[in-house]
Amino acid sequence: MKRHPHLDFCKFALSIFSLLIMVSLFCFTPTADAEPNLHAGNLRFHPYILLREMQSDNVYSTATDRNHDYITTAVPGLKLELPVRKHSLEANYNAVLERYGKYTGENTSDHNAGVSGEMNLASVFKIKLSDDYRKSHEARGASSTGFIEKFWTNSAGATLQYSLTDLSKVRFDTAYDKWNFTTSRFRNRHDWDYNVYVYHRILSKTSVFGEYDHKRTAYELRSPDLASRTDGGQIGLTWEISERSKGTVKTGYLKKNFNDKSLKDHGSWTYSVDLSHEFSSKTSVKLNGQRTINEASLNGTSYLQTTGGRVEFFQRIYDRFAASVNGAYEVDKFSNAVISISPLVRRDVNVAGGAAVKYMMRDWLDFSVGYTHRTRNSNINVNDYDANEYMLQINAAM
Repeated sequence: MKRHPHLDFCKFALSIFSLLIMVSLFCFTPTADAEPNLHAGNLRFHPYILLREMQSDNVYSTATDRNHDYITTAVPGLKLELPVRKHSLEANYNAVLERYGKYTGENTSDHNAGVSGEMNLASVFKIKLSDDYRKSHEARGASSTGFIEKFWTNSAGATLQYSLTDLSKVRFDTAYDKWNFTTSRFRNRHDWDYNVYVYHRILSKTSVFGEYDHKRTAYELRSPDLASRTDGGQIGLTWEISERSKGTVKTGYLKKNFNDKSLKDHGSWTYSVDLSHEFSSKTSVKLNGQRTINEASLNGTSYLQTTGGRVEFFQRIYDRFAASVNGAYEVDKFSNAVISISPLVRRDVNVAGGAAVKYMMRDWLDFSVGYTHRTRNSNINVNDYDANEYMLQINAAM
């Protein structure tokens, strides 16, 4: 009898994991809770692997004709770190391999690689250079089309930071991104980003800052030409009052101007929130939220405005168990109606929530079980869907 390819993949993933466990047990420090340490001189090796088995009751993320399946995911990877005095170099690679039990046409193989270097000069000048490559995809439930959107992107960036005094510093970020989509070729583009920040410390660990953002976008297909220039300014507050309380909040206004005058320009208030707080050594919360203007993800539209947030609560139970509860709410508002689809301007409300329990067997090894419910409520009914997902996960990071 021919074996199912899903079982072969499970066996392959578990073989990798078993090998990693055996190497760690026999080759590293015998202390029960010590973090394994692999190094050659100053070069540090951090291999890791994540294995996840998930059941979904709506693998195609559709409003009707629900199909359930089991999905096995393996994420093997390696991170390298090389500290050189006050400077550092890092490199990272991982593969994200998803295999479906029945609907093998949904199988995907993603690859992510990145390198970065940071130099600290005379304690007042910092330079960081980075380059990241991703061969990835947007899942059906996350894409605007309802199909798997495969793409690759390469991003090269630089950060220069100069401390003017003990109270102030200036930072300049620049990045170039190239995007290439397999099917939605109208999204193929080049982005140039420039950001300037000025920080001023008002308390020992609290600073106010001003930010100016400029972005130029050029599309490879020009029918219509979605090329644009985006400018924005924001003010914000960042703090690290203690190890238990950290956060950054900012708000401002952003304007997107299209080169093609037949397209309507767009301006909007924007915001970003990134907070974390530990109520005690066992209880903590994280909150993230933002409003952004993204490039078009649906053919016939000019841009996509996204507003939303996510909150997650953590509770440590005894020494080795932890529980978490999370929820997310997001509204996607498209720029204009696509008449060939609907006379309505599309607006999607995405809601997700779930819970998980984790067992931390070692500092570098943990097991998790969890449940997630996701739903999309669109004013164009064909885009609606909801899904329930049950997950078992093993994570080893050395």
